[in-house]
Amino acid sequence: MIAALDVFRGRVNKDMPVQHVVLLLAVAETPGITMTELIRALDMSQGAVSRNVKLLSLSIERVDGTAVARGAGLLRTEPVGEGRSLAVYLTEKGEDLVREVVGAVRPVFLDQPHRPGVRSPAVKSKAISVGAG
Repeated sequence: MIAALDVFRGRVNKDMPVQHVVLLLAVAETPGITMTELIRALDMSQGAVSRNVKLLSLSIERVDGTAVARGAGLLRTEPVGEGRSLAVYLTEKGEDLVREVVGAVRPVFLDQPHRPGVRSPAVKSKAISVGAG
C-alpha cells in the first residue's frame, strides 16, 4: 500500500490523503459506482465522499470573471436515470494513474508467500485492470 501511496503522491499531490487513494481505487474496481454505493463501501459520510469526489474531479469555476480549472481531473460523474444520483468513473488521466499504481504494487504482492486462509490482494488485480474493455 505504501508503494501505491507513493505513486499517487508523486503524480498528483505530495500531501494526498489516503482516503483519496482508497476512493479512486474503489472507482477503478467498480466503474459507474454511485455516490451512495461509495458511501456504504468506504464507510464515509456523504459529505466526505462528495467533497473527495469533487477534489478528484475537474470543475471549472468563475473567479473574477475568469474561468479557473479546479480539481485533479482523475474522476468524472454522470447522472443516473432521472434521479439525483451520480455514477462515478475514472477519467483517462485517472485510468493512467491507476495502471501505474497497479504496476508499482503488483511486484510487491507477487513476492508475498501465500498464507492459507488469507486472501491475497493480488487476486483483486484483475478487477482493477483499467481500460481493458
